[in-house]
Amino acid sequence: MFGLIGGISLSFYDWCCDLPPASPETWGEQTDVAESADWYHAKMLVSMGANIGMTRTPDCHFLAEGRHNGTKLWVFSPDFSQVSKYADEWVGLPNTNALFNGSTPLDVMLRGGIPAMERVRALLDARRGGA
Repeated sequence: MFGLIGGISLSFYDWCCDLPPASPETWGEQTDVAESADWYHAKMLVSMGANIGMTRTPDCHFLAEGRHNGTKLWVFSPDFSQVSKYADEWVGLPNTNALFNGSTPLDVMLRGGIPAMERVRALLDARRGGA
């Protein structure tokens, strides 16, 4: 509607002046997403590794409202997270690394305590090119 009077569509970040910390370092570019209210009008949403209920708490209700409006949601996540409960399809692949034996790294660390945390840390550091 704003475009009809010569305005431009602004993103969530433009409205709130709030950029996600470390996004360029993590993804290699600054993210720019559409307003979360647009989720209500979507026919299908895909969440890949994101837990919208935890990371975008103020916007999560748009996801639930979209589901009531007929939006289909596919979630790709190794664990059954808060957003997975909304999913039409939850695609959870087991972790194939021998250290985890099909479990999530968090499960391994909780069960194994400090020694398991050190093993997981060493694995992740090695994958990142660290010591």
